[in-house]
Amino acid sequence: MPAAQAGLRTRAFALARVFQSYSTVNTGLLTVSVEFLFTAFTVFTAWLKPSNNS
Repeated sequence: MPAAQAGLRTRAFALARVFQSYSTVNTGLLTVSVEFLFTAFTVFTAWLKPSNNS
């Protein structure tokens, strides 16, 4: 029984580590997508301004 409990514990630790790395990757992707949206919005507005002037 203690062997199975130890295996369960190591599995839980591995799962927690995977979840932690996944959440870190998720935060990075969110930051990148927000930066990309902001850049696209800036480029889009800069592209719209000359066509509005002419």
